[in-house]
Formats: sequence, structure tokens, C-alpha cells
Amino acid sequence: MRRSTFALFLAFLLLAAGCSTNQRDEPEPRPRAGGGGDARASELEAALAERDRTIAELRRRISELEGRPAPVPAAGGAVSVSIQAPSDTFPGEPVPYRVTVANNQDRPAVDVSVWAVLAPGMEPADTGTGQWDAASRTLRWGIPSMAPRATEVFQFSTAAAATGDYEHCVHLSHRATACATVRVNQPALACQVSAAEVQLLGHAFAVSIAVINTGTGVAGNVVGDLTLSQGLGISGGSNQVDFGSIPAGQRVERQIQVTPAAPGPYQVEMAVRGAPGLATACGVQGQVVFPQLEIVKTGPPLRFQGQTVEYRIQVASTGTTVARNVVVDDPLPPGTRFLSSSEPGRPAGNSVQWSLGDLEPGQSREMSLVLAADLEGILRNCARVQAVDVPPKEACAETEIRYVPAMLITNEDSADPVEVGSETVYTVRIKNEGMKVTTNVVVRCDLPGEGEYVGSECAAATGAHDPAANRLVFSPIPAVRPGEEVAFRIRVRFTQPGSAVCSAVMTFAEFTKEVRSEEGTTIYQ
Repeated sequence: MRRSTFALFLAFLLLAAGCSTNQRDEPEPRPRAGGGGDARASELEAALAERDRTIAELRRRISELEGRPAPVPAAGGAVSVSIQAPSDTFPGEPVPYRVTVANNQDRPAVDVSVWAVLAPGMEPADTGTGQWDAASRTLRWGIPSMAPRATEVFQFSTAAAATGDYEHCVHLSHRATACATVRVNQPALACQVSAAEVQLLGHAFAVSIAVINTGTGVAGNVVGDLTLSQGLGISGGSNQVDFGSIPAGQRVERQIQVTPAAPGPYQVEMAVRGAPGLATACGVQGQVVFPQLEIVKTGPPLRFQGQTVEYRIQVASTGTTVARNVVVDDPLPPGTRFLSSSEPGRPAGNSVQWSLGDLEPGQSREMSLVLAADLEGILRNCARVQAVDVPPKEACAETEIRYVPAMLITNEDSADPVEVGSETVYTVRIKNEGMKVTTNVVVRCDLPGEGEYVGSECAAATGAHDPAANRLVFSPIPAVRPGEEVAFRIRVRFTQPGSAVCSAVMTFAEFTKEVRSEEGTTIYQ
């Protein structure tokens, strides 16, 4: 009961506050020109707005007390209306009215309706933009939508036929709106993978990977899965990269080290995923290059002691990038002497070096080296080429060095001329004048037909005489060392006069022909 009583009291206050929206100015004899009217209008509009807020609060309190839902006020403010009119006039003279509607909130106001009911005895002189209903004596204005903080002004005029006080109230209604703002975000991912296009085989290189949130809202649990082409390996890392959560507009970067183990095209791809349901992919391509050198060395298969040996060396750049600071080194084998080399070869200690500078792919250089060989045997001469980031390579050539088989044979008689019946001694000497041991040395003597074999002697061999052929053959001497000399003495008795010739013939394993020495003797009677 007490609650109803209080509600009635509040209703009374509401009626008192809303009985009139007409705020009269101070009495003025007539509207006057000047700026004072605008200032008073602003004060009036502010007072009316405060009144409307008071009325709305009273209505809410009444609804609470009566148990009814409170009307929903427009969020952030309300829509107010005010009216201005002169305080007095004369019968039949037009009375101007100014109606101001203000949207005091931060969002549009919709379906705004304003109306004024003319008092009896007061007739419309000019309705302006309003719609006049004569039956209800109502002048109406409709505003479908008002922008936030916007103001609309309507003007009309009336005229009275008789004297008296005429009160005109203006009324307002609009659709109250309560709003809640929900931001719907859509994060989006973009990614970048970057690295230098050309990489050197076997050298680790940096790959930069980045993920950018190009949308709105946070992209969560962002992970990148890396796929590397064959021959690439991540140095000390994983193929999965965690980028965490990425706010809108932010970029997160990571870097990995990759080492190429094979030449040719390379590719690094990254598939990116994140929440909610985000995915993108990106990658980078390039080429793994490598410097490579090939070396070939050629030389004669056979030379004799004391002869020159010339070698040719060819170096070619067969890789896919430049070979830098190419150097060829040729150590001299034991038993050889340096004689000359092609430019820019220079003796350096016990070797010869060529500094060739840089070789582009496909370029080649040729060099030569001339040696003298002093020792018998297989001469193996090797040259090695190397450059920056290029493993050394070696090429060899073998030359057989032989000593010259220099065997000398001489034949000399002890007496010349010789009388029939007398003897002479043919001394045959063989000597190894070379540097090589000669083997299987055989000496034979074809004796003159004018004489007969008496005997022979040799410290190294035994002679065997063949009477039918009148030939003396000595047993083979296994070896004759360099500088060694062997003497054979053959005694011959002459039986008839004439010109006699003793032929000494030598053969040995290292020479394919017979070596002959002849001695002539005159026989007289």
C-alpha cells in the first residue's frame, strides 16, 4: 500500500514536470533583432534536455515500484525536443514557433516523431514542413533517422482571433535502442622465406623465415613446418618452428642455418598453421654451385739417362662457379733436375709452382715442365692443383728411364806382319762404358783361314773351338758392371801367306744386334 502511494506521488511529480514543454522567454513587447535570442535558445534547449532526463528517471522508478519492466533508455543518452515562441502578440498577427529536436546520444536515433496540438482559437498560419491534421488539430513532423549528436529544427506559425493565453506543447517519441558491440575478428596469416639465390656447396647459409598477421585479432599457436629439398640439412635445429601468438599487424621472424650437401637447385618451403583454422605457405628457391677443377698430366713413356723429359699439365675449371686462387704445384721426383717451365711457373724449393689466379667455369690453362733424369727406373711425376673451397686434385705421369747399354769391343793383334809358321795373339777387350749392367755377354771369334787355332785364355769365360767352322766361342758372362773390362786372348799360328782377318763378335741381352770388331794381319813367306 505504501508502495502504491509513493508511486502516485512520483506520478504527480511526473505530470508536474511534463505538463508543458513550452519555456517562455522573459516578457518582450515584440521580437527584437540581434544575437540575444540565440543565447537564450541554447539555455532553453539545455533546460529542456535536463527536464527530459528527469522525466525518464521518474518513469523508471514508477515502473520499479509497480513491478513493471522499466523502459529501456537510449544507450548513451536520449532525444530531446524544445519549443520557442514570443511571449505576447496581437489578434490576427502570425506567431512564429521554433521546434528543435536534438539527438544527445552517440548513435543514430530512428523513427523520431514530433507533434504539436494547437489550442482552440489558434489556427495555423504556416505549417512549414509539418503535416496538418485539422480533425485532431495536430501538426506532425517525422524524422526516420538522426545522426549521433545531430539537431533538427522545424518552424511553423499560428494566428489567434481573440485575446487570451494560448499554450502550445510539443511532444516527441522515438524508438529506444540499447546496443552491445561485439567485434568479430578474422586473423589472417602470410609468410615469407628468403635466402640468397646462389649458395656454395658445403657452406652453411642463413634462411630467414617470417610470419605476418595481416588480419584482425590474434592468431594463436602459429607453427611453421619446413620442407627442404634433397641435399639440404638444417644445422642444429628442427624442421618445425614455433612462432607463438601473433597480434594483428605484427611480424615474427626466425632464422635457420642450412648446409647444402649436393649441387643443383635447392628449395626451402614452409607450411604455416595457426588458430583459428589458419593456414598459408611460402618458400624460396635457389641454386647450389660449386667450384671444381680437373687436372691431366702427360709425359713420354720412355727416356734414356741424360735425355730431357718434358711433361704437359692441363687444368680445367669444370664446376658451376669460379675457382679462385688456383695454384698448381709439381714436386720434382728424386733423381731429376729442373731445366725449364712455362710461364708463370717458378721453382719453389724442390718443386715448381704456377699461380693461375681465378678460372671461370669452362676455362682451362696448359703448362709444361722439362726435367733431366739421372737415375734408371720408373720416374713418377705428379702435379697437384688446388683453389679456394676446392679439394686438391692430383694427376701423375710415369716415364721409364733407362741407361744406355754402352758396350765397347776392340780387337788387336800382337805382331803384324807375321811370317808363315809364326804366331800372333789377338787380344779382344770388351768394356761397359755405360751406367747400366749388361747381362749374358757372349764373345766369339771367327779365326782367319790362313792360320790355325793354338789356344785362348779369359778370366771370365772359357773358350770352345769349332775346327770345322774355325770359330772360337766363349761361354756367356752373366753380367758386366759399368766400367768393368774383360780381356780375351786367342793364339793363332799362320800356315800360309796372305791377308788374314780375325773377326771378334759380341752380343748381350740389352742389345739386339751383334757388335763386331775386326783386326787384319799380313802373313808373308
